[in-house]
Amino acid sequence: MKYISKASPPAELQRWFDQQPVEEGRRINCGYKQMPSEVKAIVKQRLLDEQGRLCCYTGRRIDEQSSHIEHFKPQSRCANHEDVDYNNLLAAFPGDNEKRKCPYGAHARDNCDESLLVSPLHPSCENSFRFSEYGIIQAVDNSNQRAQETINRLRLHDQSLTELRRQAIESALYRKKQPISPAQLKSIAEQYCLRDKSGNFFPFCYVIVHAAQELIRKAERARKRKQAIRSQDSKK
Repeated sequence: MKYISKASPPAELQRWFDQQPVEEGRRINCGYKQMPSEVKAIVKQRLLDEQGRLCCYTGRRIDEQSSHIEHFKPQSRCANHEDVDYNNLLAAFPGDNEKRKCPYGAHARDNCDESLLVSPLHPSCENSFRFSEYGIIQAVDNSNQRAQETINRLRLHDQSLTELRRQAIESALYRKKQPISPAQLKSIAEQYCLRDKSGNFFPFCYVIVHAAQELIRKAERARKRKQAIRSQDSKK
């Protein structure tokens, strides 16, 4: 899960909200269902830019067609215009017109209580999970109930999603089935989560960084073992 730093809401969203009528001191006709399609399109574009075109839950690459506007606090539980609060809106896979139910991510969530989940809007979200070199996800701390709930409720351990992560890792970190050099691994671990020239993140960037760090640790352990063996042999 990539941390999302929210910006201010689009001016068009605020303008539309401010123009809605007021009755008994409360704005009416300004729920998400009443939001004009052109405003929704502008909001989605801002969300995509904000998230570097990564799904808020899965890390998959998304665009206008392959994403929908997700409510972190489900619409069914929103009150006081929370369903149009920009801070409650995210861009998630799949698209609005996707007829098949996706087995993981936003579709798998099934409107569960947001308080049960790790929020991509919290800076610590990236440190709540770890990924193996094979794309397998785990909670960093087994006692972190929220991280485990997030994995289970969003089905982030789904086999097809795990395979997408594995393929991304292999493409970035392996050459001819062998890990790239330690120097290259270190460079990826330090820079792969930076935005590119278009302002986008690489798909599964945080997954690849975790995997690179794990390969670095594995190489260091192997180096120390060899060093210990050589040291023992020299004493014989």
